Amino acid sequence: QNPGRKSIRIESKVTYNSGLIIIDLAHMPGGICGTWPAFWSAGYNWPNQGEIDIIEGVHDQKTNSMALHTPAGCNVNQQPGGAGSRAVTTNCDVNAPGQPGNAGCGASAHSADTYGRPFNNNGGGTYATEYTNQFIKIWFWRHGTEPADVQNGNPNPAGWGVPTTTFQGDCNFGLFKNQRLTFDTTFCGDWAGNVWGQYPACSSRANSCQDYVQNHPGDFRDAYWSVRSLKVYQNNGAMAKAAFIIPASEESGRTVETLTSTTASTLAPAATLTNSTTPANPKLRRHMNRHQRRENF
Repeated sequence: QNPGRKSIRIESKVTYNSGLIIIDLAHMPGGICGTWPAFWSAGYNWPNQGEIDIIEGVHDQKTNSMALHTPAGCNVNQQPGGAGSRAVTTNCDVNAPGQPGNAGCGASAHSADTYGRPFNNNGGGTYATEYTNQFIKIWFWRHGTEPADVQNGNPNPAGWGVPTTTFQGDCNFGLFKNQRLTFDTTFCGDWAGNVWGQYPACSSRANSCQDYVQNHPGDFRDAYWSVRSLKVYQNNGAMAKAAFIIPASEESGRTVETLTSTTASTLAPAATLTNSTTPANPKLRRHMNRHQRRENF
């Protein structure tokens, strides 16, 4: 039997309790049938320490999905979407009544430039996520349109205008603790596997997501992350910065392979990321829920 593609997961060892996360991507795996890529963070004690989904989608989804996942008691305003998104759900509880299981509170970006093939065709872009004990805000810019202060390494969110989405309301945002930054590319899984029939361009190719992934591994040649930079700024009296430069494989440009971290004596220590792969066995993954993808590979 064809084993299909391998999935990949890269996770930071350093954790954060607040900060400004800025990621400049040249390419993401999104927009491909059978894929469920995400760039996100979560605490060790899930969902009690929260989860922040910065980039996420399935199959040939047209725009980026952003969401928070928490225990009961966290509700954002009726319109969490900012200038560039619309609200989808407003109760961040992973077991919220009246919402799909583990939906959390979510927003969907308006622009196709934020995700998948249009994002890649435009040379990528930059996401900035500011999270404090009062709110979580996410901005997006197409490559080359980032504010000057982002480009020169001195970011100031106060000058960026209305975020793409804002999560704020009746919620203790201080619960978002020990956040680990994570890249992963899941194949099928509980979300992508269960909504296969809702994407006609994909479901016309195979009876199930699992069948498609197992029998068409070559279709995932573009399911890779290419990261120009990932920087985490922390305000501990003075601005502290942890910078990550993650070059793509020279051979194929298909996967993140190495990490070079840079620090200065006055800056916070840079995190290190670990790179590992595990077989994407659809028969196992289709039963896995969102937080169960966090096992140590």
